[in-house]
Amino acid sequence: LRALTAIPKVQPRFAVAIWKKYPTMRCLLNVYMDPCRS
Repeated sequence: LRALTAIPKVQPRFAVAIWKKYPTMRCLLNVYMDPCRS
């Protein structure tokens, strides 16, 4: 969660919403690193 809040573009509330949707960092990173989804 700290990694998300550290990103300038990501707002704290949005980061928390994402963190709740993707509780595991592995799943989150897979989605975040996937160019097709972002």
